[in-house]
Amino acid sequence: MADRAPFYCTQHVWVDYEPEANPSDSVLPHSYHGFGIVVQVGKDLVLVSIGARDVWFKHASVRDSREKPKQVNEAARRKATPVFSGVLAYFPDALEEIAKLSKIGNDQHNPGQTLHWAKEKSTDEPDALVRHLLDYARDRAKDELAADTDGVPHLARVAWRALALLQRACDKRPKSAEQVLEMDRHAQAMGATTYTDDPGILSKREVE
Repeated sequence: MADRAPFYCTQHVWVDYEPEANPSDSVLPHSYHGFGIVVQVGKDLVLVSIGARDVWFKHASVRDSREKPKQVNEAARRKATPVFSGVLAYFPDALEEIAKLSKIGNDQHNPGQTLHWAKEKSTDEPDALVRHLLDYARDRAKDELAADTDGVPHLARVAWRALALLQRACDKRPKSAEQVLEMDRHAQAMGATTYTDDPGILSKREVE
């Protein structure tokens, strides 16, 4: 650790973590290799936000995000994320129902506009999901695919809201330095200050 600068809160870092021999003694029961944001710094541990949770890691497992190992590349990430065989092939009929619902929602919230998700509208995913799940519970004895008056099954609305909730959580996931820099540019274009206070990333913006 002597050759590394101390960590600071909100710093974007890269975590290389493998669980201990006994998973029950580990901070995570599975390996993690990815980006995170420093929440708190202790003497021997660093609290890092990874996705929707905060986890304590040993200092040795954490490094500045710009020191990401070269062997971790985009091609490897894509191969580990089989969207077609792991999603489309799994749920073709269910995804068709979700696509129909997206079209209906766009016609309702964005009439006349190209299909897109207006994320600032109807943001109560958890409550809406439960409401649609209750509708399903009431009607499933008659029909597992019981639908609203627009013909969309209650379960499709449950799934859409679950996906929306997951996507919003993913949107908050730590980004790479390049992604953060782009989001910083966008924030400034929208009149905000900066997306990050990481001095390393801000210094990159200053030399552009």
